[in-house]
Amino acid sequence: TGVQTCALPIYGNITHQVTPDAPDPRRIAVYRDSFGYSLSQTLSKYFRYTDYYHWQAFDASLLKENRPDVVVYEVVEREQGRIPEDMMKLAPEAFR
Repeated sequence: TGVQTCALPIYGNITHQVTPDAPDPRRIAVYRDSFGYSLSQTLSKYFRYTDYYHWQAFDASLLKENRPDVVVYEVVEREQGRIPEDMMKLAPEAFR
């Protein structure tokens, strides 16, 4: 039991966490900035699979590869100006 973490330094700041005894079996993806780091200890307790992607290391193919059930978008308020660009990365098909 407990949280198992696999960090992937090849891709930059990307972490996959598995919590076998989590109450929710879904996979969530968290697209985050540095403030999102604090979410890792909380969210990972509740979801079986949690993938954390720092915005600078993110590539849309990672969502296709890991197929999350839920995507959480977290950005500090002073960076709200980059939301349109981030949305293009997260869901490019929605903006075609």
